[in-house]
Amino acid sequence: MNEYRLQYVQGHANFPSPRLFKSHLGLSLFPAGFVRQAGGKIIYLSRNPKDCCTSFYHFLKHFVSGTFATEWKILVEEDFIKGNVTHGPWLKHVTSWRRYGQDTSNVLSITYEDLRTDYVQTLTKVAEFIERPVSADDLQRTTEKCSFGNMERDLKLPVYLDEKSFGATGNFFRKGAIGNWKTHFTVSQSEIFDREIDSKLKEHGLIYRYET
Repeated sequence: MNEYRLQYVQGHANFPSPRLFKSHLGLSLFPAGFVRQAGGKIIYLSRNPKDCCTSFYHFLKHFVSGTFATEWKILVEEDFIKGNVTHGPWLKHVTSWRRYGQDTSNVLSITYEDLRTDYVQTLTKVAEFIERPVSADDLQRTTEKCSFGNMERDLKLPVYLDEKSFGATGNFFRKGAIGNWKTHFTVSQSEIFDREIDSKLKEHGLIYRYET
């Protein structure tokens, strides 16, 4: 694991400063201590688990085949709950970063729902956190460029990972909506998530928005 962290750090060391890169890594793999010591800052973005599970299902359905494919019932009632998903368990991923963020000032936690419902305020918070203030023109331009509809229209890029599992083409953007999980979850499945995930999130002070 330490070797993995070292490779991760070295792999990004050649990026020109100031560096900006994204990662899906959980706290156990991410070199958070190194980033903090170097004066770096971390923005942790998460999404409510029901929409996250729904989005992941469609990602698998449209881009992944073979041994990585899974049925909705299995994913929502077993794999996601048990943590048998990429970078899982989801609950551990979110709560561990939550605890770490409470102990250090170089982590800002925001949610996908924040971005969708109040983009300007959330972007302003991010700008202040990284100490790069933005003007009203910056906010307007970024709001337009980063709208879901704009990205869906202009960034229809091929997605590549592995020639045996990923197709060469496909639109990465699907709905981007808050509450799309309602079109997939049964009442029973929603109750499972409430019991196994949401209740534990609340124990850590994490409250997610599940609908607009």
